[in-house]
Amino acid sequence: MNCKLVSIVAIALSVWSAAWNCAIAQDNAVAVQSKRDAGADAPKNVLSPVEWKAVDLAVERALKWLAAVQQPDGSFPTRDTGQPAISSLCMMAFMAHGHVPGSSRYSPQLKKATDYLISCQKPNGLITLLGPDGPQINRDWGEESLTPPERVFGWNSFEVLAFKTGNPDRVVNAIPPNATAWCQLRFVVGTDPHDILPALRRHLDRGGFQRVETRASREGFFPATRLDPDHPWVKWAEASLERTTGRKPAVLPNLGGSLPNDVFADTLGMPTVWVPHSYASCSQHAPNEHLLAPVARDALRIMTGLFWDLGQPGGVPRR
Repeated sequence: MNCKLVSIVAIALSVWSAAWNCAIAQDNAVAVQSKRDAGADAPKNVLSPVEWKAVDLAVERALKWLAAVQQPDGSFPTRDTGQPAISSLCMMAFMAHGHVPGSSRYSPQLKKATDYLISCQKPNGLITLLGPDGPQINRDWGEESLTPPERVFGWNSFEVLAFKTGNPDRVVNAIPPNATAWCQLRFVVGTDPHDILPALRRHLDRGGFQRVETRASREGFFPATRLDPDHPWVKWAEASLERTTGRKPAVLPNLGGSLPNDVFADTLGMPTVWVPHSYASCSQHAPNEHLLAPVARDALRIMTGLFWDLGQPGGVPRR
């Protein structure tokens, strides 16, 4: 999260909080007057007129700054994954201080922000900039001969996790003497995991990089598994999900994650079907990884339906 984003969130929340506290304090002032009329002592934490004026001036400066950084499309600066939530918070900051569309100094900004918020709503009602379809896949990523789905689900994916070279604390205008890259390979069924490092070694040698060393960073790995999409258990699970949700589920041959599924599929010989509960813009493994409430509710319904159907006599495959 960058400094500008932190500033915008902090200012929006602070302005909204200040205005909200102002409203509470004003309500308390009415209660205080009633208690005073009844002879009760007034609370001591009500701000003086001078203090309230200082708060109002601070809020006004913050609103002026928010208006200045509003984008041409009506949004307020943040990452795409934070929209339109951050822009909505900024709108609340204006409205909590008495500014509303059509009848205040900041009406143009609120009108643009409102139009932006409405533009983020998807056909299914979800209000988000990226979801439910998620970020677009780079068309140049992966093997050229494969379709985008094949690149994701049917092919190995090599990724550089981290890279270190040179000394950032003592930068010199020279080629660093060494460099280290930490990489991983997400591989599919049909890839011999014991030949991954030897294959990489052969590739580097063919390119003339004999001085590049390779070694495994971990002792173990998760063997890849796959259940045939036409397997009876897949068809059973697909039918159960469709009965519960009223929608035909998407069946994928692979998952992108690393799981010890070989314990069930290979060691125990059990057919396995994974039912993930997420959506494309969940920012998985990122600092802002999240699960939407509608997705959680659907997950409860789906799994309840699956276990219910498992208990029905004669309703499950024999293998």
